Formats: sequence, structure tokens, C-alpha cells
Amino acid sequence: MLSGAVLTGGLSRRMGYDKALLRVAGETILARTLRVLAAVCDDITIIGDRPEYHAYGVPVHRDRWPSGGPLGGIATALSLAEHAYVLCLACDMPFVSRALLRAMAALPQDYDVLVPRSGGAMEAERLHPLHAIYARRVGPVLERQVEAGNLRIANALALLEVRHLDEAWLRIHDPDLRSIVNVNTAHDRIRFGLELP
Repeated sequence: MLSGAVLTGGLSRRMGYDKALLRVAGETILARTLRVLAAVCDDITIIGDRPEYHAYGVPVHRDRWPSGGPLGGIATALSLAEHAYVLCLACDMPFVSRALLRAMAALPQDYDVLVPRSGGAMEAERLHPLHAIYARRVGPVLERQVEAGNLRIANALALLEVRHLDEAWLRIHDPDLRSIVNVNTAHDRIRFGLELP
């Protein structure tokens, strides 16, 4: 049993539009992400309350820490979850893979955080904590970090038992690693063929 949350709290300053409402193949990123999550989770929420989001048929909640960045959004999601583990996804990943999420969900839940890690060898490793599964029990740890103003997710992860999924494992389920692609700028929007809201 797994809860799911889409984090939409960013201001999309670099994009100039609400990234969640950009369209991929005629469907908003938010709608697509919710559809894919529904194949893996039975308790789904949107974190970040904007009027447009109420049309998507799932609960919409305000971020408890509006200035807490993504870490505040994750902490909010954990505080609202029904199940012991929560799959948290950013709203700006247009190609989230159902197969990859199902593979992540099927792994033994023996961690505080299950987070993909790309790169290595010839390029710097990069964590993807906004495409990760969090144990609900770590919520208080994250909340203390947010309330202390320590908003870097990497610093919070250093306090937890983290299991990494390396690139080779990811590619078994998502060969092109498109699931972890996120869009931030107009250049990204054009590059990935996304339509404006």
C-alpha cells in the first residue's frame, strides 16, 4: 500500500508558466502524472493549492510551509499520507514511467528514503529526491529541518537511511531515463515539445 503526492509548490519563475499545466501529447503534465500515479498508489494528493488543480478529482492541500521549498512540500505530503510510504513526484516531469514507479514500489520497504541516482563514471552523480519514496515516519525529521531553515534536501537525506537506485537499475525499467527528466525553462519546453497551457 502506497500513498502518492504531486508537489506543485514552485513558482515556475524560469518557465514563466505553471509547469504543471504545460501539455504533453495534449494532456497536462499534472493530469498525466496523476494518471500514472493512480496505477501505483491508492491515496493521491496534490500539494500546492491553486484553483486550477481542483478540477483533477484528487484532494488538493496547501503547503504547510509555503517558503519551505521542495523539502516543505515533501514534509507536507508525509503529514497527510494514509500509508506508511509515500511516492513523491515533482509536477515538472512530463514523462514519468509507470513501469519504473511500479518497480520502485515493489522493492522491500526497508529504507527511510528510496531515491534514484543517475550519472557516475564519466559524469557527476545526481540524486532525484523529487522522484522518490519516503517513509512517513521521517516526517518529523524533515519538519524540524524546514522549521530550522535548513531547506537543502541533501542535508535532510544525510540524516536518514537512504537506499539509492543506480542508473543501471533505472535503465532496466526506463531505458532512456525519461522518467527523471524535468523541465524548468522555455528552452526545455521547446526541446521536449511541450505545449503552453
